Amino acid sequence: MASEDGYGDSNWPVFTTEDFDAIDKICENQEVQGGQTSGSARPQIEIEVELPADDVPLSKADHVNERGKKKNSLYELFRRRGGFLSVTDCTGPSWCEVQYDYGLRQRRSKPLKSRPTSFKTEKGKEIVVEKKAAEKREKIVTAGTAVHKILEKEQKLEEISIRATCSEEFWALRILDFLTRMNILEQDMYCREIGVWGIVQDQVVFGCIDELRLIPNPGQKTSLKSSPSKKGKAPKIDPKQRTIHDMMTNSSSSPPPPPPLPDPEPSKVIQIIDTKTRGSNNIPIHADTLPSRLQLMLYHQLFVDILRADPILLLSLFERLNCDPARPFTERFKADMKVMLVSNDLHLRFLDAGCLLDMLEPMQESIEALSTRKVADSLSLVYRRRDGAAHPPKAGKSPGIARKTKEGEGEPGSPSEPTLQTSGESPSRKRKHDELRNRESSDAKQTVAPTASSPESESKEKKPQALDKALIGTKKFKFNSELLDKHMKSILQWWYGERPSVGVSLENTNRCGSCEYRDGCEWREAKAREFDLGKKKS
Repeated sequence: MASEDGYGDSNWPVFTTEDFDAIDKICENQEVQGGQTSGSARPQIEIEVELPADDVPLSKADHVNERGKKKNSLYELFRRRGGFLSVTDCTGPSWCEVQYDYGLRQRRSKPLKSRPTSFKTEKGKEIVVEKKAAEKREKIVTAGTAVHKILEKEQKLEEISIRATCSEEFWALRILDFLTRMNILEQDMYCREIGVWGIVQDQVVFGCIDELRLIPNPGQKTSLKSSPSKKGKAPKIDPKQRTIHDMMTNSSSSPPPPPPLPDPEPSKVIQIIDTKTRGSNNIPIHADTLPSRLQLMLYHQLFVDILRADPILLLSLFERLNCDPARPFTERFKADMKVMLVSNDLHLRFLDAGCLLDMLEPMQESIEALSTRKVADSLSLVYRRRDGAAHPPKAGKSPGIARKTKEGEGEPGSPSEPTLQTSGESPSRKRKHDELRNRESSDAKQTVAPTASSPESESKEKKPQALDKALIGTKKFKFNSELLDKHMKSILQWWYGERPSVGVSLENTNRCGSCEYRDGCEWREAKAREFDLGKKKS
């Protein structure tokens, strides 16, 4: 995940591909404490994409979102072809919109070696990237990825390879993957890497929630409490209340039907959690957590919308992405899908699904059958040290519940958003899949933390128990629909070219010290001119 503290510290490790392979081996060989197991392994979906001959892209959404068609807008230049924004696209710019703009133009999402060393801004100015700052940022991202890789390995899942040949089959797998992970959540009390989607202020948005947990419902505890009655006093009777005598003597007039009982509160609610990594032992100040808080709030909104089980949401999404829900699945895909359905104990009606339309009703029934669909308004940011990544926690020592699997029950795998393993894929199509996967990932490359917001709904940061030395602490806060709506309105105006980029404020200029674009930054130059002009006038 993203760092919250810039690049001032230099205590992070440098991980190579060989290091990640070693981490995988450590996780796979991790001993199960106590020799006991709980539950049965759930499969992970690994999608192997085979391309159709005409190389039809996964999304053909050029016709949607007229606002985004403004010439030279960031959406037109970098997101219109895909037809969607990621959660990171919506929340990351709040650290510094100018930096995010420059990062898009420099192709910052690519590996460091594949990025150009300079680029031109919207106004035509050429900016040379500061190499050392870029290298430091890459080290932080790599170290943070290592932490998340270990956390994902805790929930060991059997891998199943499913081949998708078109966007419609890909969406079928997204639906089944979501339902599978909800089943895992109910069985294990937690799950990781849950893909979410939706339409926010007329814009398609995709994301991937880092972690969900089932926790006791605080609302149920309060609702069960009864007010103590005063001893020795008879309860007051409403004079309008009918007595038994009245009902017996006036049976001709039937009493009005009693009001319907409210739905019982579930015993548990779903909490959304995200892990952030740092190089220091302190939690960021409140203002510097704004991007992360907005990120979880947006996850909350998307997730709640899916749990409403309204098929109109998916139909609207398919229309915007030019995805044909009536397009038949291939026989090969249906055969592969049946293996997954049986293994994951999903709704049997999916077995008869010949297209996406056939999946909407069993999906709705599957969601409605969940033991709880209530999402907690309390959201949590868990902070960990990056340098703890090379030492995987022992079973039962992490903030999540360690997943124990029987020997030979399946290879351990990451419960991630359906991954794309291409077979004979053309470069253009592979780029399409990579873009979808990278932008939906759990914000590992997000630039974090921006302007201050009101801490009214924030709880105090909690220091962790001495269970895991890598843990720093947890920041809890409430979902704030007004804050999120205001931010989304503003950030979409920015994406659509309806307003210019806004850089950091004067009190946050310390963020510039770690930016690889600081030399030649137009925002900094403009602020310097304003400062000089003010001095001359005074």
